[in-house]
Amino acid sequence: MISTDDPVINRHAVADGQRAPGGKSAPGNRRAEDPKNPGTHDEEAVCAVARLLADHRCENPVVLDISSVSDAADYFVIATVRSSTHLAGVYGYLMTYCKEHGIEPLGGSKRVPNNPWLLVDFGNIVVHLMEGETREFYELERLWFNGRIVPVPPDQGSRATESPGDDTPAV
Repeated sequence: MISTDDPVINRHAVADGQRAPGGKSAPGNRRAEDPKNPGTHDEEAVCAVARLLADHRCENPVVLDISSVSDAADYFVIATVRSSTHLAGVYGYLMTYCKEHGIEPLGGSKRVPNNPWLLVDFGNIVVHLMEGETREFYELERLWFNGRIVPVPPDQGSRATESPGDDTPAV
């Protein structure tokens, strides 16, 4: 028998540990489930993570809102990296950014060298960094087709919002 006290199985327990019948989160408590990660459940924070990945040259970052089809997470952030070296660098930036913003991965995070897919679980946000061939093979966007693609607006300070003749580098 599996214990419902197991933090891996019961990882989305509400702050006081209560669960609705069947082990699912009680309606309305979804956003307050992870007291260690305040603010990680809104679209603005998820889009900020996607912009961070784009700023570090990840290709085609996509945010999927899967909250209506999954109890495991609310959002997937999926991005393509160019190589294992690029993956290692982006992972470092992601972990630094999240640490600075009080977002901690569940159960820590480990990077396996030479693996073309890195999954970082922040609770209701799951980040998938994948090399191109792996992303094409698994097609997570297609697998989670019932999820809603969240448009990622450009950061106010990014080059996307600068005038066409402005050669000043983005900070």
